Amino acid sequence: MKNFLILLSISLTLYLSSALFKLYYESKVYNKTFIADISSKEKLLSKDYVGAMFDSYLYIKNAYEIYKSSKPENCFRPQVAYFFAIFMFIFNKYFPLAIILLNSLLFAILLAILLNLLNPNKLITNIIILLLIFPFTFYYIPRILLEPFITNFTLTSLIFLALRRKNFALFFIFLASILRPEFVLLVILYGIFLKSYLLSIALTTINLIPNLILSKCRDQTNFLNWSIVGYYEKVKNKSWEEAKKELLSKCKNLNNDCYLSFFIEEFKQNPNQIISLIAKNTILNPIKFLFFPINYKEGKRKVLNGFYFVISIIYSIILIVSIIKQKNEKLVIYSLLTIVLFYSLFFSINPEGFTTRFKILLIPFETYLIAKTFSNYLLIQAFIKTL
Repeated sequence: MKNFLILLSISLTLYLSSALFKLYYESKVYNKTFIADISSKEKLLSKDYVGAMFDSYLYIKNAYEIYKSSKPENCFRPQVAYFFAIFMFIFNKYFPLAIILLNSLLFAILLAILLNLLNPNKLITNIIILLLIFPFTFYYIPRILLEPFITNFTLTSLIFLALRRKNFALFFIFLASILRPEFVLLVILYGIFLKSYLLSIALTTINLIPNLILSKCRDQTNFLNWSIVGYYEKVKNKSWEEAKKELLSKCKNLNNDCYLSFFIEEFKQNPNQIISLIAKNTILNPIKFLFFPINYKEGKRKVLNGFYFVISIIYSIILIVSIIKQKNEKLVIYSLLTIVLFYSLFFSINPEGFTTRFKILLIPFETYLIAKTFSNYLLIQAFIKTL
């Protein structure tokens, strides 16, 4: 218990400090706010919130309508809007602050619990693992986005997996799939490997049927939008704003059918270039996603990027060793690879950015494998034995 409390205190210190620093830094330097004005939708959406991105405002907008009138404004992922609305009902104008702090608090606690479960009585080892993953998580955990919530659901699922409570493990990965429907692939995997076939089928059905119904009303993902805008930005050397404006001029209805038609026309004009781009990214994306998720750029952050590069090399070696050593952990490894392959293929025409943001979705599975490896070996011993 003493070792766990020490580990928990370090984890809380790291992640709550990073959350508080983000709140202070973005509010002071970028004049962002973490207190909403909920007197009207216009005032709510006019604010620039700490930890928010474009996606955040889509969910906040719909959540506000639920908060005011008990029903969402439109049929774009209403389940997410209801989830965000809970924070509005409980915390009112402080909901952005609550989301940031709660995500950071839960991640710190759940991570400490998982490490202690897999690696009991090895405090130094657990601290090393904690410090190792911190550079990949401290920026994206305190955000008003779906990924921190999903990461916390996944950590909870893996805690129950370690405790051999398979139905609870399956249920929490199902909760993650409610927020991101592509995680239903993991619900299916869990059902197969945990032999919870009926529960898996039931939860998959609960996930898929509403999404199929909602997709007839409006597309439930903006991944294709991101990809095509990013393609224009990278290949045609346009700014993000110019690329977005051009896509909007072609697809006023903002639906995936239009995006696909738009991309097919582009493909007819430049087939060789696009095939070459997709082939290259299909190979490079998984490598970047797993091992080098940070975007390295020249300029004032050169020293910091050098640090990230070194950390990435160390982390890559440890992760490779862990996957090899834990080859019997098929559910965790296949879950990890399923997420990697899904996003890598989806962003094959626009590889920029997604690896950094979505890396935290991999961290629970990677932490599980690394901790299991460290429970039997020190890093150097594991590496030597692998060789």
